[in-house]
Amino acid sequence: MMRRIAMMGATGAVALGTLATVPAAAAQPDAEALAAKKCSKGYVCFYTGSNRTGERCSTKNTIDHWGSHRCRTSMFRSFINNGYAGHKDDVRAYTRKNHGGFAYIIPNKAKGNFRGATAIRSVQWFNR
Repeated sequence: MMRRIAMMGATGAVALGTLATVPAAAAQPDAEALAAKKCSKGYVCFYTGSNRTGERCSTKNTIDHWGSHRCRTSMFRSFINNGYAGHKDDVRAYTRKNHGGFAYIIPNKAKGNFRGATAIRSVQWFNR
């Protein structure tokens, strides 16, 4: 079973009313939050917090078993795919090791939140 994750742009945030209700001081992210959001070109990044905050774990390779030796956790709340177009485009993020279990399809340039804390145990790059 696979699920496609779509991008949510600024219009989605406006439709939810979040931009109009956040005070200006709260809207300014601190330096740590900005650093956590950075995902190098060619990588897929997963974050422990929503909206690309918290601890970041990233890879530019297909991984059969994303274990604790790579990151302190495998439970994530948000993601961004910063892969190269035409080479390592899209990502399948699996809930079990060795590309098993449920697969989230994360298209190139997609970023967003999972519905809750989500176990990512293996990652596979592919081109359409």
